[in-house]
Amino acid sequence: RCGSRASRLAGTRHRRGQRDTGSRRDRSHTTLDAARTATPRKTTTMRRAGLAILAAAAARERHSPGWRPPGAHGRAVADPLERMDELADATALKRPLAWVHVPKTGTTFLNTLSRSVCEPPHATLHPGDMQHDFWETRGDLSRCAFTSATLGGYKSPPGHKGFGSYAAAAKKGATVLRRPEQRVISGFHDGFHSYHGKDEPDLPAYAAAVEGCAVRMLARKQKGSPCGAAPAPTPAEEAAARKTLEAFQFVGITEEWDLTVCLWHATFGPKTCHPSEFTNTRVGAAAEGGADSHEYDEAPLDGFRDRFDGPLYDRAAQLFWAAVAKKDLDREFCDDWKAACLKHAAEHPTPEPPPRPRAEATPGIEVLIGSCLASLSAVVFCVVGAQLMVRRRRRSAVADEIEMESFLQREQGLG
Repeated sequence: RCGSRASRLAGTRHRRGQRDTGSRRDRSHTTLDAARTATPRKTTTMRRAGLAILAAAAARERHSPGWRPPGAHGRAVADPLERMDELADATALKRPLAWVHVPKTGTTFLNTLSRSVCEPPHATLHPGDMQHDFWETRGDLSRCAFTSATLGGYKSPPGHKGFGSYAAAAKKGATVLRRPEQRVISGFHDGFHSYHGKDEPDLPAYAAAVEGCAVRMLARKQKGSPCGAAPAPTPAEEAAARKTLEAFQFVGITEEWDLTVCLWHATFGPKTCHPSEFTNTRVGAAAEGGADSHEYDEAPLDGFRDRFDGPLYDRAAQLFWAAVAKKDLDREFCDDWKAACLKHAAEHPTPEPPPRPRAEATPGIEVLIGSCLASLSAVVFCVVGAQLMVRRRRRSAVADEIEMESFLQREQGLG
């Protein structure tokens, strides 16, 4: 310390002889030396003043809209929509999209998917709408990048058929899974959905029949819906379903609906949303807690647990939460984004395409009856014609046989 002080004093004396040069460099050094030799009290006072200014700025930032503590999203966010825009990457979505729609897991998700893969204006699936009627009267699959719009593609939507034949294209897949016991009860209250038995089942019998629905859909290759089709899934099918699920580009969870929608937008965009994405279009008849609840009382299941879909759902939950962590999302941010995008949607409403007349989508009853009668007449004509031809051939064969027999008799007589 003494040596450095002596050096500074010597430097100061030397610079005093150089004052007439007006050197900016010398003046800066002189100022620096003066600051270094300032009294401890003055230095402490300046430091405290600087810290007070920083603290005041931090307090103002904490009270600003959208602020998050460090580590929540990497930085403070004033506008959740802009933050969502930064997170999303529309080019990451692999098209055409194959939506594997396990029954009773959330038809409403179609409103989210269509806004990513369909051309505007976007039609909306409203509460009470049947999906098939929706595509006949309002939706237009020819303007959507779903696999239904491609030749030989997986029929999605509705996406209820077996995906096993398309496992090689799983990277284009997306699905939402629901806790199996809740899904079973929901299907039971929806007219025994996917049940193929003849008699009306009670809940335990229905649960046993549709056990492993998600595994069957992901692993089997049949054309129709394999959800309730016998036999029970095999270990090989369980492994195949898990492998396919892990290859999907998106996996959501029904029980975390708002977070699932938020994750989709944070992954693929857009930064805005539509109110219909958060509306339950398939309200269960016996759900506990009203229209916004997904929970059913599981006591009537008598302890039933889905042996096949249970492990698959657990794996889906792991994939889901890993994706949430990768995007650095949490419920607080997603709640703020939802509020912001709903406000934006209210301030900037988007027009929907007008519904097509039912006659264009489905023939009127008169046309339908006429077509049926014409088809029936054609079928009757073909059947009768075929029968006449068979009779003629039979008669011809009998005549030929008689003629041949007569010829042989004549030949024998001549012999």
